[in-house]
Amino acid sequence: MLHALLIVATIGAVPQDLIVRDHVDIIEVNNYYQNGKPEDLLFSQMIFWDADFENVRFVVIDWRMCRRPAQIPTFDHARGFYSVSWYDKTTMTFRVVTAPEYRVTNTTYDPELENRAFFNVGKRRKLGLRSNWPTRGRRRYFDPIEPPGEPPE
Repeated sequence: MLHALLIVATIGAVPQDLIVRDHVDIIEVNNYYQNGKPEDLLFSQMIFWDADFENVRFVVIDWRMCRRPAQIPTFDHARGFYSVSWYDKTTMTFRVVTAPEYRVTNTTYDPELENRAFFNVGKRRKLGLRSNWPTRGRRRYFDPIEPPGEPPE
């Protein structure tokens, strides 16, 4: 079913108001190992990072568990960015997240939890919450697929 939805979405048959598009600075696929051994993989997660220019670091804006191998970002050569898409059962929306950078990390700690130590979870902009987009710079109006227009409601 999900593959059919992905195919339909790519050819434009899914109503655009059901697609939530976001842009971040880095999409990370983090493989969290209990003891650093491949057989001790606890989980894989996608972590979405934005640059914090004031403090010169990256901060987590949101994360999702990777439940299927298809949830790996791919590079769009025509547009020059990575993208990952999936159906979000929680919000009943089809999500598309894009980023200029993509990385895979293998750790024995959770980078998202570590990020909480210096960046309050309540200040995260979160995926798909358009009203929480920052007002600075390109973030508010940037959509790599649709041209700039009026700010989101």
